[in-house]
Amino acid sequence: MNNLSLPFVCGDIVAKTTGDYTFEGVVVAAFNKKSGAVRYVVEDGRGLLFIFNPTSLVLKQIIGENMSKVTCPYCNEPAKLITGDKLYPHRRDLYHKFFYQCAPCKAYVGCHPDSTKPLGRLATAELRKAKQEAHVAFDSIWRHGDLPRWEAYKWLAKELNIPADTCHIGQFDTSQCRRVIEICNRR
Repeated sequence: MNNLSLPFVCGDIVAKTTGDYTFEGVVVAAFNKKSGAVRYVVEDGRGLLFIFNPTSLVLKQIIGENMSKVTCPYCNEPAKLITGDKLYPHRRDLYHKFFYQCAPCKAYVGCHPDSTKPLGRLATAELRKAKQEAHVAFDSIWRHGDLPRWEAYKWLAKELNIPADTCHIGQFDTSQCRRVIEICNRR
């Protein structure tokens, strides 16, 4: 590759801005075509590779940088966006997934597929365990019960005395997760 000033570098999170569909992924390589035109290889959340012209991409975030949109609830510092290979070096299937991490607090949260939108709030090992247990108790209600998922969340919100639009286990703290388990086990 010649000495060009490239708009993106490996590790940048980019979004496709042209065409009739949206796309977000990580730049994993750049190369010159025979004509000299630059192309970027971008990996999506499933691990698939795509080649893009730089004019159809915009920079979303830079992996490893502090992201002001996600703050650690334990220390109030910005979280860093990382990929799964940093948290789970033994799990190749998670290498391409995104996570936000606060290393000093040992807290992290995964992101929705094919995006950098967090699934909930950053969580320590204790809170992650509590969330998993809360989901086991709650999910059995809508998976094996007579309520559709949305109605189960509406019921849970009423039981917790919180607005339905804020009833999301991914956003709960440890004590809220314990209440979810208690409420669901009583049902």
